[in-house]
Amino acid sequence: MRAPPIVADPWLVGWKSIVEHMEASEKTCRRWAEQAFDPLPVMEDAMGKPIAQASALDAWIGRHVTPWGRKKPEESKTDSRWFPSAETIDGE
Repeated sequence: MRAPPIVADPWLVGWKSIVEHMEASEKTCRRWAEQAFDPLPVMEDAMGKPIAQASALDAWIGRHVTPWGRKKPEESKTDSRWFPSAETIDGE
């Protein structure tokens, strides 16, 4: 029996590829990468370019998604801009 092939997790190099993967603006991605609590997992290579693994970004997104879509990581759960009221959910 053969073992399944090992697929390497792709590295995203540069803000352009990170932004495309995150589906957010470069400014937003940079802000998320610089926040103190649970920053976006972005590193720099030897030349100073930002790099990130797609699976690490996906895991980070998974910790910052609500049933209604993405929320800003620094926003509280009571912020009405990111969490609709019960009236909005019920359609009234």
